[in-house]
Amino acid sequence: EALRTNRPDCVVLDFNLSDGNAFPVCAEIRAGGGRKTPIVMFSSDPSAAECVGAPHGAAKFILKTTPLEELLAVVNELLLAPETQSG
Repeated sequence: EALRTNRPDCVVLDFNLSDGNAFPVCAEIRAGGGRKTPIVMFSSDPSAAECVGAPHGAAKFILKTTPLEELLAVVNELLLAPETQSG
């Protein structure tokens, strides 16, 4: 619901959701006009790295054990990327 009412600059999404995986959420973000919104997917399972790129739409994948500083660096990198800039 929050994604429908707000336009986030970046989405950090856990791959393992209570009702399945995050692929449907990625698809909803992309279908709702969020094509430029970068999505960072994280999981404790390294095999979930398949979520990066087409057709699932996550820009980056990180493990849950990744230090916070590294997550922030990834988010900052994505926010500064030309394809996420408006105008």
